[in-house]
Amino acid sequence: MLLEPTIASAYEFLAARLKGGQPPAGVLAIAGRCRVEYQGRSATKTDAGDRFVLVKPDGSVLLHGPRSVKPINWQPPGAKFDVALQNEQLLLFARRAKPVEIIEMRFEKLSLCWLGEMDAGAGLQMSGSEFDLRDLLRSRPELLEVGFKPWERERITDQGPMDLYGEDAQGRRVVIEVKRVAAGLAESTQLWRYVEAERRRRGLDVRGILVAPRISPRALQMLQEHGLEFLERRWDDSASRAAREKSGPKQGSLALFGE
Repeated sequence: MLLEPTIASAYEFLAARLKGGQPPAGVLAIAGRCRVEYQGRSATKTDAGDRFVLVKPDGSVLLHGPRSVKPINWQPPGAKFDVALQNEQLLLFARRAKPVEIIEMRFEKLSLCWLGEMDAGAGLQMSGSEFDLRDLLRSRPELLEVGFKPWERERITDQGPMDLYGEDAQGRRVVIEVKRVAAGLAESTQLWRYVEAERRRRGLDVRGILVAPRISPRALQMLQEHGLEFLERRWDDSASRAAREKSGPKQGSLALFGE
């Protein structure tokens, strides 16, 4: 870690950690006064100001100012990096090929250069998205019920994409709607639309199950009125039991309770 580095020492530090355009081995943090220029789908510039930059091992970049939780600029994973010295300033470039985007950060003064390793499983507890939950349930269908066979995730229909679609132990089609937080009337209504459309199209006995940590009384009433089901599953932001069984205690994922 460098505190109050000179432009030259900061250049040496960054050049050694962004070799060959590759992202850093850990999370790289840079703080200093710089100008920023972006070229891509649009073209923007900022005046000199205090900035805080995070460069992550997947090639993603976050550029923050002194206010707001939102970055003033960012790039998703996949960026390549260049470092240069020019006119007693440090230049840091983050480039993407598809689509073509370039962020140029021109530092005139630096207060911090730091590189650290961060364990996404043990050091950081990652909250699972609903996409993650669908993946978990598809890989561990017994968490829904014994005998459930998942066929498709994100099955496209006229009513929208079903979260999970499969068959139960009795051979009945099953539509699964997954909610990471409390389910309400909108989720119950959406599940009902999926099931009704599937029943009309196939003329079969189709079940519908809404999976969530909790549900509003009105939403539960609607499910019951239409012969649909609610399955309580509470998702915790610590390492999941499923992930621990598969990969050991250091794997960060989702925890499932209420089984």
